[in-house]
Formats: sequence, structure tokens, C-alpha cells
Amino acid sequence: MFELIFILVIAFIPMLWLRNASKFTKEMEKAPIVDATVVKCEVVPRDEDYYKHYLVTYEYYDPYGMVQYYADRSEKEMRVGKVYKRFLIRNRQGYMLVDPKALKENKEASSWPLYLWTIGISAVGILIYMMKHSSEKTEFVIKVGLFMLIGIAMILGGLFSIKRAVDKRRLIRHPQVRKIEGTIVDYTEQRNREENSRIYFPIYECIYNGRVYEYKRSYSMSKEPTLGEKGTLYIDTRNDMIFEKGEVKTNIFMGIVFICFGLLALVATIMGIIM
Repeated sequence: MFELIFILVIAFIPMLWLRNASKFTKEMEKAPIVDATVVKCEVVPRDEDYYKHYLVTYEYYDPYGMVQYYADRSEKEMRVGKVYKRFLIRNRQGYMLVDPKALKENKEASSWPLYLWTIGISAVGILIYMMKHSSEKTEFVIKVGLFMLIGIAMILGGLFSIKRAVDKRRLIRHPQVRKIEGTIVDYTEQRNREENSRIYFPIYECIYNGRVYEYKRSYSMSKEPTLGEKGTLYIDTRNDMIFEKGEVKTNIFMGIVFICFGLLALVATIMGIIM
């Protein structure tokens, strides 16, 4: 029984994260926006997995007109003297500054993987518990159900990934989406300790209607990006969301992979029943 409770606790941890994220989003929607001026930007010593992190110190005025300072990490170097718009959120330690992009990312983020995780892990935990307290025939039925559940879950995940790719492709053709040119101004790097290799996430800077935007690629590349290299981006003028066409190909590829593995799991299960 203890094992089942432990598995269910692990399964529902993402729900707590989702609840806190939703609460944080509501706080940001109510928070005032202030002008934060960069007064210091220094490099954080490189660790084993990441580099090019910066500790940025902002100067701003609190609601009482007092000058305050706030330090935060950034993946991109900030120019001293530049002014940024930031949400001013009250916490237990005082005030914190939050980039408005965080609000947009929270709203755009899909919560379906967390729900799928909770349902899947809960189902697996219950099935394992039943297998340990059942007859041989019932155990065989549970194993079949478990493999079919895994196969169906992978197929559904693949279909959802392909649906996201189709929606993104339709979005590219939307009349309020514009094609723009972005320039790589920076990148983040991660190291795979097991394979002793590195992957890179380029950061683009682009200008639309006189306003400067930043976009960090959501999928990695194995080749080190070249600073100054140009790339084609798309911006949705309704909400300032920026994306690449490459995301469509990545979602389609991942969707096909998930569907293939899901079908293999179902076929293996059916063959096991027949044999």
C-alpha cells in the first residue's frame, strides 16, 4: 500500500506546480508595470553545464517613490542604462521584477503533458498494485491493459504534437502574421555529460514596427551558432508571439515517432495475446 501511495504522490506533484503557475499568472495580471533601468551587468562564473549567464541589477521606483534595486539572472547580456518594462510583484522578501514575457509564456504553455503524466503514472501505479495482489490470470489481463494504455497514450501524444504543427502551419498563413528577419545575437549552451557533447539554443533579435524583440529557439541545434547570422522568423501581430517554421517540422517528427512507438506497443500486445 505504501508503494501505491508513493507513486500517486509522484504523479500529482506536477498538479501542484500547475496550481502555483496559475496563481503566479493571476498575480502578474494584477501587478503594476514599472520602468527598470539596468545599472550593472556582470558575468556569472561558468559551471559545468551552462555558460554565458549574467547577473543583472535593476534600479526602479517602488509604489512609495523610493529607489529600489533588484538583481536577477539573465541568459543575455543587458546594456547598462537601458530601460525595460517589468511587472512589480510583492513577495515575502519585498518586491521582485518579472519580465512581461513570462506572463505570455505562462498563458501559451500547454498543460496537457502534466495531466497526461498524472493520469499515466496513477494508472501504472494502480495496475502494479493490482498485479501484486491478484491471481495469475488477472495479472496477465492487467499486463495487457498496461501495455495497451502505454501504446494509446503515446499515439495520443503523437497526434497532439502533429495537431500543434498543423495549427502552427495555419498560423503562418494568417493575415495578421508577418515574416520578419532575425539576427543571432547570443546563444545558450548545454552539455550532455554522458555523450560528452554540446547543444545550442540561439537567441535572435528582430525589429518590427520600430520595436525590438528577442526570441530564443525552443529546440536545440548541434552546431555552434554564428553570431550575426540571419534567420527567418514569424510574428503574430495580435499578441507579439514570435516563432520559427522549424518548430512545425520538429513537432511533426516527434509526433510520428510517438505514434510509431505507440503502434509497436499495441501490435506487441496483440501478438502476445494471440501467441
